[in-house]
Amino acid sequence: MSLGDNITKRGSSRRKFLAVASTAAAAGIAGCSSGSGGSSGGSSSAPAASKPETSAPAPAASAGLKVGSITIPSAVVTAAQAEGECLLYGAMDEPDMLDPIKPGFEEAVPGVTLKPWGGGSSEIAGKLVSEFKANIVSSDVSLYSLSTARSVGKTGVYVEYTNEHWLKQTAEELGYAPGYWRTPEAPAYELPGYGLPYALHYNTDIISKGDVPTTYEAWTDPSYTGQNGFVLQNPRQLSSQASLMATLYGLWGDEAMRTWAKGFMANKPQFTTGNSGAFNVCLSGEKALCNTYINDLVGQVAEGQDLPLQIQWIDPAMTSVVQNHITAGAPHPNAGEAFAAWFMSELGQEKVADTGRAPIHAPTIAAHADFSAFIPKDQVILPYAYNNPEYNGGNYITDPGAWLPLFEEIF
Repeated sequence: MSLGDNITKRGSSRRKFLAVASTAAAAGIAGCSSGSGGSSGGSSSAPAASKPETSAPAPAASAGLKVGSITIPSAVVTAAQAEGECLLYGAMDEPDMLDPIKPGFEEAVPGVTLKPWGGGSSEIAGKLVSEFKANIVSSDVSLYSLSTARSVGKTGVYVEYTNEHWLKQTAEELGYAPGYWRTPEAPAYELPGYGLPYALHYNTDIISKGDVPTTYEAWTDPSYTGQNGFVLQNPRQLSSQASLMATLYGLWGDEAMRTWAKGFMANKPQFTTGNSGAFNVCLSGEKALCNTYINDLVGQVAEGQDLPLQIQWIDPAMTSVVQNHITAGAPHPNAGEAFAAWFMSELGQEKVADTGRAPIHAPTIAAHADFSAFIPKDQVILPYAYNNPEYNGGNYITDPGAWLPLFEEIF
């Protein structure tokens, strides 16, 4: 499939990132299964120093505010409107949170103003923990990377919900895979958000499709060196490429992984400090192959640019995952729940797509021409470290730092 086929040309200057969950979600592929599960219920008014202990039932179909195909309970809507605002800590760019996320939510839930604050995932986690410990909680909801969020999940900074809570039932009604919301497959505090997939890019001015590797094992072929070689973010940074390597380690085992890494490094790949940097090296023609997020390619093609890059999906295909969380002790807990419900609805997920990120709601992504042009209908995209391997006493999702000695040794 040509990357330019069936793509709606939209001149969005905001388009910086793409998040995609494939039809794997529709097939019931679960998210990462580790982390603190728990089965305690959720309350929308938990004190800052303790976790909630009750669970609200699912609303009657005729009650409350209709948002797309879902219903937000009238009691939640009334309380949210009385609170008047919702403060979001998000790893999404602030311009994208201000437009289209903010107006989309405010239109769907009138009377509630969304106030977004943007920062890195580690910065968000630090603010949540410090505010919780100081009993000066500011945020109502947070949206940031799964691994960082789970690393602080046991500190009590999030509200936990039983599978019977109306928010969880809403996720089920919308058809989300259990791994994105249901305990024990996902921690009780997680609600559906979006993802960041990565795949092998190749420069068509340098290498033909028939010469592009179709397996990870083939990356060690000695022909992939020099200009025909690889560029990717350094795995030592414990980011997307590290999560891929950890996943492969779990599949292959220690000896096979070390042998593969030795062969791969013999080809002298180029490492960068970021995924976009690696993308630009490949786009410029300095390197033929680049394993990176697909956000830059999809975004620039959707803006009408004609790029000499195409994608080769290699199984297992990986995506980073960004989940939604309600803050324990939030000043506007009902507004936070209303936002989480809207975000997982078709209306919210469409606004996610408008930022250049694709939702993890399978029907929404299947209906979006930008994404279907890049992702084959039968392509399965799994959450990174879905096998959540362990090394040096720590599993990758909640303790990626345990993997640094390995990556420093083999890369």
